[in-house]
Amino acid sequence: MTHSFNVSAVRLLNKIRVKYTIEHITKFGFDPARIPKNLTMTLGTGELTPLELASGYAVFANGGFRVKPYFIDHIEDINGKVILSANPLTICRECPQEILTPSKNELQFDILAPETICTQTPRYAPQVINSRNAYMMSSMLKDVIRVGTGRRSKLQREDIAGKTGTTNDLRDAWFAGYSPNIVTTVWVGFDKPRSLGRREYGGKVALPMWAEFME
Repeated sequence: MTHSFNVSAVRLLNKIRVKYTIEHITKFGFDPARIPKNLTMTLGTGELTPLELASGYAVFANGGFRVKPYFIDHIEDINGKVILSANPLTICRECPQEILTPSKNELQFDILAPETICTQTPRYAPQVINSRNAYMMSSMLKDVIRVGTGRRSKLQREDIAGKTGTTNDLRDAWFAGYSPNIVTTVWVGFDKPRSLGRREYGGKVALPMWAEFME
């Protein structure tokens, strides 16, 4: 993973099987209909937006909990009174597991709610992967920045992790990464897909923007 050796990923997927893998990655909020049902999924052939990718990486950053992104924090009326507030899922690390088990309807809620409801009705984020698994993934992704394809970031910090990504024909360049407090995804490409040019990889094109923002 540190050096983006794709063959290793394909071999791993071949061992654990495609069906199981798709069932597992849906825990991160990805739509299985947009994930290819073959070994190419390890090469990034699934269709994801930058926001969806950031949401997936947030599971690792949160220690295994899945939250839902939102854009509007609150709405005020003409007199400055808050009439609606964001009602995001809250991470509860001490809650019983039955409270944190994902439900089919868990993300089908109104992100904006009356202020009174927000303070009285907490919504707990589901724990979708084991915290030990999240820790191990973060450890490997830290090596990407420390000694791997993300080492050009030159960020002298021990708490950041991330991964480069480049699609076929150099049409898309990615870098997705996080600190304990923020997840950021950078995508570089054209509205009408075409090659970015020779040697325009994620670690060269997307990483510098990500590093500057994170710094």
